[in-house]
Amino acid sequence: MHTYDNVSDTTCNDCGYARTVSPMPDHTHNWSSAWSHDDTHHWHECSVTGCPVTANSGKDGYAAHPLV
Repeated sequence: MHTYDNVSDTTCNDCGYARTVSPMPDHTHNWSSAWSHDDTHHWHECSVTGCPVTANSGKDGYAAHPLV
């Protein structure tokens, strides 16, 4: 699996693989104020139907949970 900083990033953070990124269609995000999360990261979802950002790493506020 490749890991990228966001949907526009062309270079994998883990192995350096270079991918081709298609231009994003016109889209205005409406980021939720509520946080979504998994075991290691958190982010805001876009509430606009058909949002092209599907990878959590490309979503607003995406970050690793701080270590406690």
